[in-house]
Amino acid sequence: MRVFLDAILGIVTVLLSTTAVSPPLAAATAESIQVRAEYDPGGTCKECLGWRASIRDDGTVVFEVKKASGWRAPDEWVQRPTPALSPRQLRHLTRVVDQIRFMRLDGKYSAEYRDNNEEARIVTDQDTVALEVTLRDAHTRVEIYGPELVAGIPRSEPAHKDHDAGRRFCRLWAEVLAVIPSPNAWQTARVYR
Repeated sequence: MRVFLDAILGIVTVLLSTTAVSPPLAAATAESIQVRAEYDPGGTCKECLGWRASIRDDGTVVFEVKKASGWRAPDEWVQRPTPALSPRQLRHLTRVVDQIRFMRLDGKYSAEYRDNNEEARIVTDQDTVALEVTLRDAHTRVEIYGPELVAGIPRSEPAHKDHDAGRRFCRLWAEVLAVIPSPNAWQTARVYR
């Protein structure tokens, strides 16, 4: 009887081990998405820390923060431990990328532009943010100088000529901040939603 029970236990163990899903395999069941986010503080934010984060298609996150704050801080980084994203969170990011049509955005936007009367709207010392997304074998990188001004956060009059693109970008930026909190206390997902 003991031999019979050991044999049954062995079969059950083999069955369980072959049907278990490892984290990378679980993440791969969602569409393959990778996201890279970068924040570079502007000249007026002397206490802001630059940061960059990469979300890999298996959910792992590499999050680096500059050691010193400010606009021209030395290029010295420290890695901060960050929990991996779940397959559900990866699917959510994929849905947001699709909903906002991120892959159709232009590569660069700026708070500086010429309005309809060809008058220059010049802005200086703004933050620069970038999002780079790889999804379904497509790759798009979008960089915005002065994202809050381009998107109209809180509200700018007159609206920036690229307001719609800025709002679309900020929607994904908010989702990234929701899963990878910024080292800068003011920089929250709520600000960009």
